[in-house]
Amino acid sequence: MEALRKAGYTATLVGEHDELGNGTPDAELLSHAGASGETVLTGDFDDFADPPHGDHCGVLLYNTDREPGDEPSVDAFLIGVERLFSRYDDLTGEVAFLREWLPE
Repeated sequence: MEALRKAGYTATLVGEHDELGNGTPDAELLSHAGASGETVLTGDFDDFADPPHGDHCGVLLYNTDREPGDEPSVDAFLIGVERLFSRYDDLTGEVAFLREWLPE
């Protein structure tokens, strides 16, 4: 999260919101994020494998089930985020997969 902030993104952990916390139902999380104009960044493929329906400002999925040593570096992660947002100004209603935007 710090790397995103240092790169100029506004990034907030769920637990940093007074009204949210770990274990917040996904529908409530999406609703809150949508009302705040925030895209949800999550590694929770099980809950977000099927694109959620309804109004939201987008979901960005990243893979947390990689083998040790196979996960992208912080720099590669940031490059993927920058590539995605340079191509799409708005992820409203979309689910994007970060792996598709990572450098080779």
